[in-house]
Formats: sequence, C-alpha cells, structure tokens
Amino acid sequence: MAAEWFSRGNEAFVDENYDEAIKFYCEAINLEPKHHDFYINRAKGYIKLDKYEEAVRDADDALKISPKNSKAFHRKGEAYFHLGKFHKARQCFIDGQTMNVNDKSLQTWISQCELKMSSQNLENQDKGESESGAGATDDTHSQTTQPALVDMPTGAKTRYDWYQTETHVIVTILIKQVTKEDFSMDLQDKSLSVTIKMAMGSDYFLELNLQHPVISDESSSKLLNSKVEIKLKKLEAIRWSSLEGEYDVNVKYFTPASGKLLQVHYNG
Repeated sequence: MAAEWFSRGNEAFVDENYDEAIKFYCEAINLEPKHHDFYINRAKGYIKLDKYEEAVRDADDALKISPKNSKAFHRKGEAYFHLGKFHKARQCFIDGQTMNVNDKSLQTWISQCELKMSSQNLENQDKGESESGAGATDDTHSQTTQPALVDMPTGAKTRYDWYQTETHVIVTILIKQVTKEDFSMDLQDKSLSVTIKMAMGSDYFLELNLQHPVISDESSSKLLNSKVEIKLKKLEAIRWSSLEGEYDVNVKYFTPASGKLLQVHYNG
C-alpha cells in the first residue's frame, strides 16, 4: 500500500538514508499519485541530496494537488534558496506564511533571503563603482573602503528548520561544528530550550513553546559537522500544523491501519 511505502520513506529519512527514502516515496507516488504529502516529503529528500530542481518540481506537483499547502511553498522556497534564486525563494516563503501564520520558521527564511538579496545588491554596487572609477586618479576615491558583506547574525535570526514524521518532530539548527562542551539542551513535555556557545564569545539561544507534547526520555540530539539535529518523540501520532503555538484543536491523527490522516474535531 502507498501508506506503507510512505512510512518506510519517513523512517529512512529520519535515519538519513535519503536515497532510500526517495525510492520509497517514489513507490508511494506510483501507487497514489494524488497525495500531496508524498511529493512534499520527496522534495525534502531531494533537497538533502542537493537535487534542487527536482525538489522544485515536486513542490509544484504538490501545489497542483493542494494549492494552499504552506509546506509545499516552504519546500519550493528552500530549493530556490539553494539555487541562489533568492527573490523567488522569498516569494514562496511569503506565500507559505500567508497560508500558515503560525509557522515562524518561514519568517526566518524570509529574513535570510532578504539578507542574501542585500548582499547581492552590495556586490553589484561595488562592481559598478569599480568599473565606473577604473580610470580615476583621485587618491581619496582609490582608498575608499569597500563595504563588507554581512554574515548572517547569531541569535534569533540564525536559521532553524523542522519537519515531522508519524512518530517524531526533527528540529535542525544550522550552526557548524558545535561541540558537546558548547551545547546544552533542556527539553520538557511542551518546551525546548537550547543554548550554544559561539566562537565569538556570544551565546545562541533557541526557546520554543511546542504546539504538542513530546516524550523527553525518548528524544535525542545529534551534533553534526554542519548542523545540530534534535529529534523529538511525539506523545501522539498527530500531524503538527506548526512547531509552536496553541494546541491545535483540529488535529489530524495518523491511523495505524492505513497510515492516512484522520481529521478530528474537538468541541468544548
């Protein structure tokens, strides 16, 4: 069944077997080509393998099925960002934010796109000034200090991302070469607090009020060369509509028999 292939793909993805995950997602799509989640998750796998054009196509296919899907816009924006198409990426994240105002990671992506666009403008400006002043003999002009490109600051604007499977929520913080001595984490059933000591002497803080409860004893963190990955075990097989925010009363459960989603409404 398609749901079984999809579940196996998610398991392979969490284990970082991205090639295998994509194979499983392909099997799910072959059996059920009108399920947008299959394309969205395969797009994430393509992004992990630096296959960004394929990720854009999968995100587009997901949007044809579900035109207001914020996660599809998110994936498309990620792929465009890695392709260096920051204007297109920013618009995708803005569109996704329109569909899901609770997903704060979209604003982080928008800020990063704007930072990249600003850097590009500085580079273009410097190039233009250099070409126009190539023959100038003014000593003052020749000694003008070129504006430095601004690196992405640490703190609240440092990019983090998240995705989910039936059983876990995975939070990724893109800070490189974090050591055990510089990393601390406090995880409660509805909150996550991370502190990372930076090389510059300042600290990076991430404070999240989780939308749904997690099981701290069955959660873990992993320090990789390029990122910090935090794997949160869900208390229930609920599809989170956002990482933070108030408890979503219109939760969707994964049903064990089919792997499909069941819309549940609470009154009260």
